[in-house]
Amino acid sequence: MKKQILTISVLLGILFCIFAGNAATSPISQYVTQNGERIKSDYIFGSKAPITIYLTEGGAKGNGIWGYEYQRSDGGYEAFDKATFSQSQDSCTIYPEKIDFNSLDKTLYILSSGRECYQTRIVYNDGADTYYTYINYGKPASPAILANVSIKCVWDSEYNSIFPESTATFDIISLGASYVELYASSGNRFSPDDRGSYELYMEQELQCSGRDTVHVIYEDVEWGELWWIIVGNDFGAKGYHNMAFSTDYIDDPDVLAKIEALKRGQETSVPDIDDDDFMNIRQLSKGELYGLTKEADCVSIYDMSGICRVTERKCSVIDISSLPQGIYIASIQWTASTGETKVRNVKLKK
Repeated sequence: MKKQILTISVLLGILFCIFAGNAATSPISQYVTQNGERIKSDYIFGSKAPITIYLTEGGAKGNGIWGYEYQRSDGGYEAFDKATFSQSQDSCTIYPEKIDFNSLDKTLYILSSGRECYQTRIVYNDGADTYYTYINYGKPASPAILANVSIKCVWDSEYNSIFPESTATFDIISLGASYVELYASSGNRFSPDDRGSYELYMEQELQCSGRDTVHVIYEDVEWGELWWIIVGNDFGAKGYHNMAFSTDYIDDPDVLAKIEALKRGQETSVPDIDDDDFMNIRQLSKGELYGLTKEADCVSIYDMSGICRVTERKCSVIDISSLPQGIYIASIQWTASTGETKVRNVKLKK
């Protein structure tokens, strides 16, 4: 009995050495390249750009055979069509854009990243042994994180705003994202809410899924703006970031004091968006027509140098189609239900 146990132990030890030696001496590099960038092969990819993997870091030549496989629902692997990859003596290139990912019914949940992935593997057989490297495609991109936010403020006393001189900078971070969209609300508000329209401020394709951080320079930021960020990739649903309120990131005490003073002065006269004393403005068509809540006594449109370019009286629609593309300030004057004359300054973009 002891001899049998010893024999089995020896055999297990030999098998362990074989497999350990196989893993330790794998000729496949631990890195791949995508869009010219070098990435660790265990990265969770988000782009359908071609991926190339080499034999060792030194680019050794080999006479083996490459293959590319996907994981079935039963856990086994099956070869992709040969059109999904190409091979040479020292490398294999896979083409994710040629794969129908909707037909892959098996996904893998990676606990460490909280990501659901499609798992595939590259196979290399050198005639004596078979080696594998796994490539995971993230589904979806991880939710965006807003980091390193900074707002440099310059108060404009004429318009009681920090627009148009203030600038915000921040990083958008999302693992496995291949594109980022940044939306910003129009107009100033004292506290976060869901009012107002949103316009696309930035849309950026990421060159490589290995680049997880986008540095944003947001010019002409306003206090009281809401930022909404969408990230996504080529393999699944979009990831979102909870709305960020620009005023939360202002640390200039003078600017914060001015905003608080405005807030205290307007709280009684502007209790709600539907109040008769409030004048709202919304975009009607491609930044050329803007509709008002009700008829204004006078609307004057100023360019950023302070020159009045358009004046309309007794109007409920502002037409800026005659103006060149750019940023403008609409100074809207109307009569409230109390008989009081009110003025609101709003940024317009054409």
